[in-house]
Amino acid sequence: IHPKMKISSIFTATLAGFIAPTSADRLRGSKMSERELQNSFECTVKLLHGMSPPGEDEMAPMYVCEEAQKDDITYELVGDVESFFEGEDVVSGMVNINVPYSAVGQDYQINFDEDTTEQISVSYDGRRKLTRSTGNIEMLVVRVSDDNSNDPARKVSQTETRMYWDVFGDENNLRKVYKNCSGGQLSIKPAQGSGVTKGVITVTPRANVCNVSYLVIANEARQQIDKLGISRTNIMFVMPKCLKWGGGAAWGDVNGPHTYFPTQNASFPMTQVHEFGHNLGFRHSAKNGSSYGDDTCYMGNKVPWTDEGAKMCFNAAKLWYLGWFSDLHYTSKPENYAFSSSLIGINESNNRKFLVNDEKTIIRFESEGNNRNLTPPLFMVYNHKIGANKQVVGDKNKVVITEQSGMGGQSEWKAALGVGQTYRKTGWGENKDKVLVIQNCGSHSASWSTPKRLAKVDVIAYVEGQTYASCSEEDDGTDDHFDDGMNDDNGWGGSTPVCTDYPGFYDYYGKDYDCAWYAQATYLCENYGSGPKNHKGHTANEACCTCGGGTLSIVESIEENSIDEAIEKGSYALQSDGCKNAEGWHDSNGEKFNCDWYAQDSDRCDIMGLFFENFGMTAQEACCACKK
Repeated sequence: IHPKMKISSIFTATLAGFIAPTSADRLRGSKMSERELQNSFECTVKLLHGMSPPGEDEMAPMYVCEEAQKDDITYELVGDVESFFEGEDVVSGMVNINVPYSAVGQDYQINFDEDTTEQISVSYDGRRKLTRSTGNIEMLVVRVSDDNSNDPARKVSQTETRMYWDVFGDENNLRKVYKNCSGGQLSIKPAQGSGVTKGVITVTPRANVCNVSYLVIANEARQQIDKLGISRTNIMFVMPKCLKWGGGAAWGDVNGPHTYFPTQNASFPMTQVHEFGHNLGFRHSAKNGSSYGDDTCYMGNKVPWTDEGAKMCFNAAKLWYLGWFSDLHYTSKPENYAFSSSLIGINESNNRKFLVNDEKTIIRFESEGNNRNLTPPLFMVYNHKIGANKQVVGDKNKVVITEQSGMGGQSEWKAALGVGQTYRKTGWGENKDKVLVIQNCGSHSASWSTPKRLAKVDVIAYVEGQTYASCSEEDDGTDDHFDDGMNDDNGWGGSTPVCTDYPGFYDYYGKDYDCAWYAQATYLCENYGSGPKNHKGHTANEACCTCGGGTLSIVESIEENSIDEAIEKGSYALQSDGCKNAEGWHDSNGEKFNCDWYAQDSDRCDIMGLFFENFGMTAQEACCACKK
């Protein structure tokens, strides 16, 4: 094959067949001899995305190559890399190269020039293993810091305890966003092992750490921790500000296990969630010409760069590919049949799925004979401002439409529809000669009274001149039955109540059958939720929010204040089961962190309740809410 021949045809054929790696014939240069192969190594090419500070333009991604099998080293690809890959969009995690050690220069760089490109072979692995978006992620936070140095430039400002709180423990962070947005389907847990304290380990760098590439220092740190045999799936590197950061405020490899943060940006949910999103395989979320512009999605860059960040999630395209609501996905081909249905937001999908009838959470619109190079699919979601998404920055309580080609493509915000508003997508269809029409017909507010009712919005879609749908006369967005979802009282003074499971509930059949068990599937409530009653006289339908029971209270009405104040005001209701907290107990962090504080969020019991022993007890021993 000619050295300048495009590789797209080979690439496409290999992917279509999902075949095993093939590197017997090189796609660049001539064959390697067996001896040459013994003096070379194989690594996987990945894209490394750098995050720009707020208000700055997107950075071009770097090409890196990860040698996971031997030394767990990340090499930077420099030189004429784009020409080598003929301008192809390298799909992260599927392209392997075999590199002679002689081509590796200083600072773990592989230089692509006329000489080295003749020595590098390329192969494709159709068995690409995506970073999973459900289950457990073991996150190891690596502080690369010389804590004994007198030079603050060589240090990470956050202590191990602070990093634990900022990543796993406080009110909003990497763990909380993914847990809440996924409805508990993705759990990011602290890694454990030798030298690790609550998911965090400190590694002392070389003496001349400043002005050295962050990738070099991370490689050296990784070689140190590899000797300890620590179990982890992902690594978050937190390193001194004085390293060479390549102009980036943070970095993450696409479909890889690593994220990299200078100390000053490591504690922000915005950077943590965004860079881990790259690990999951995502690129950015654009809007109005800005690749970071989508203010409904953490893969944009519109969340405040603060320790609090914002409690919000992702746009429709990203949520579709994450698959957290796959049972409420729907693919529509409006050229064949007009679309008419109701959408519910992710909070209703997570917490009140038992009420779902025909409602959907995410809609994917495809063209008949869809060619994704001509008419990429559209994705639609109801951007409901509540629960995990209650602090979403943009387009609150609107139907938001985004466009994205494949999981690894950049998404593009297209429209946000209020009640009665219409979006017209021209150039639709295989021949790009049709117009797709999408309209928001109106929204229904939730009801917690009988009959219970989901918060939802009604939407239609059709192709002009080919199919047709309309909002009915009484449901055209002007009737009192429809509103913006913000004005209904429903007996709660215009606020949305928070549902709390009866603490410690399990059903007649034993402790394994608690509210979390019932939340696994809607039919569990329907089939078993009515009884028999447990030892306290309760059924799941009475005790569990997911089954329509639990205790309702108003917390969001005092959202500007802390939940501590809500408890003091009596607006955060919890049931008592006769258990008594250890009198006067609080954990080793101070009086604020008492049993009432732990009772506000089960995450605190599950993760923090294991640590911070005080008065001879941890929270799991002292607090009723945390006792197993």
